[in-house]
Amino acid sequence: MAADTVELASADNDLVASRLSQAGYNVKMGSDAVVVFTPDGESQVARLIDIAATPIRNVHVHRPTLDDVFLHFTGRQIRDEHAERTLPMAMRARARHR
Repeated sequence: MAADTVELASADNDLVASRLSQAGYNVKMGSDAVVVFTPDGESQVARLIDIAATPIRNVHVHRPTLDDVFLHFTGRQIRDEHAERTLPMAMRARARHR
């Protein structure tokens, strides 16, 4: 969960994945891009593109959020419905103390 993800899309994602994997990167094939797991993804983008050695048409860097960590460990997403249920209770509690 500490790694950023860098998605690289090219005309030949299989070739890009192979080259990055051979260079020692943790790589996964996404639906339309190669996903690379690396610390500090922003600083790695230029190196990843150099290693890919093929025109890259799209790059997206994603840093894990608290929502990502929660989903990873629980298998569920954080939803606002819990907050919506507790908010009226909190408002009622404050009203009673006035």
